[in-house]
Amino acid sequence: MNRFLLLAMLALVFSGCAENLIEIPFTPVEKGSLLVIDEKNMVLKALNTNTGVVRTVCNFPTSPVNEIKVEEDFAYFAISEPLGAPAEGNKVLRLNLQMGGQKWVNLAASTSPYNLAVDGSKIFSTLNLGNSLAVIDKSSFSLSTTVSLYSSDYPLGAPQGIAVDGNRIYIASYDGWANSYGHGRITILDKSDYHLITNIPVNKNPNALALSDGKLFITSAGDWSGNGKVECLDLSNQYALS
Repeated sequence: MNRFLLLAMLALVFSGCAENLIEIPFTPVEKGSLLVIDEKNMVLKALNTNTGVVRTVCNFPTSPVNEIKVEEDFAYFAISEPLGAPAEGNKVLRLNLQMGGQKWVNLAASTSPYNLAVDGSKIFSTLNLGNSLAVIDKSSFSLSTTVSLYSSDYPLGAPQGIAVDGNRIYIASYDGWANSYGHGRITILDKSDYHLITNIPVNKNPNALALSDGKLFITSAGDWSGNGKVECLDLSNQYALS
């Protein structure tokens, strides 16, 4: 299995793209490279960790890139939208790191794909402005379904980080910046049919998740006033939080 080290940096600039862009000029990525998004210039670069040589892989004449995930020879990108131009973003891109071939999955306007999880035959993307989860079939690279994350307890939602294990999907969500980053929670879905299992309250503005040894680690930024946290959810002990 080919493996690529990955560094994904948030893209916070705005630029345009063609809606039906098919090909991007491309340089193959050497094995063992570290991938970096140049967020100012919207360029994907690869650092060869053996030689120290940095190469430009491709330019992104497109919208802000929120995350990259790599599996074998493919990189997957969650692409948001430029300010005021929803038709030009809201996509998940698959890029072949050896051949350069690419394919888009177009998602609903103004939903803002945010974080990705690649799991078996599926790719999951949280939709930060859509309060929902996009489920993409990996083999056909097409949208299978969109799962609403609305619940009566939490009618508002801005999902961010995501993690997946054998049976469940974990999503970090909160009520959005316009609502003081409140009601931070981990939304847990059944992976077989995407029904809601539970919502676990956590600190404000949870944004990144990692699974290890039966525990879910959660980073949260709070309201950006120094009240961020790292929390741990014990998945084997009735979701006990520490």
